[in-house]
Amino acid sequence: MGRFSDIRRANQLAAALTALRQYEDTVREPQIGSRAGQEARQDVYLKPFGIDLGGPDERVAVSNGVDSYAILSPFIVAANGAEVSNAIGANEITTVGGFRPARVVWRRAVNKNLIARRSKFTNQQYGTYSNVDRYSCAFGRNLETDNIIDVFNAIKADIKAQGGFEVSQVSLTREVVRFR
Repeated sequence: MGRFSDIRRANQLAAALTALRQYEDTVREPQIGSRAGQEARQDVYLKPFGIDLGGPDERVAVSNGVDSYAILSPFIVAANGAEVSNAIGANEITTVGGFRPARVVWRRAVNKNLIARRSKFTNQQYGTYSNVDRYSCAFGRNLETDNIIDVFNAIKADIKAQGGFEVSQVSLTREVVRFR
């Protein structure tokens, strides 16, 4: 049985369901090429948390945004137990199939500018910040004993210490390894 609050919202949710079904039944033109392009990309190199590579000088290459790397890499340092670099140096690149790196994601805005929007799917109103910049950077471990949660918390603390932002949200996207 649902929650009482859901039962009390039945009329509102029924209207949202009707709006969603109407949206799904509407024939729309394809929107191919209608979004802005992604930021420039570059390869960065790291040691995964969940995989032991062949040796201490082996790294995995992953794609990352150039601007995101420039903004977030100063927080991803050995003192926090983290590592990421845009130069391979004397290290060797190892390919790991089914691997997605851990990422730190920082949403920030100098001013809170909350605006009301309506969902095109359900016609429900919701609030969102209109002037938020989003940055994401992959990171790996520095030492074999580094823990992803401890490393993320250290990075997050350094980012949160930055002043001048009314909106500053830091989140973790966990590392994924799929063995086939």
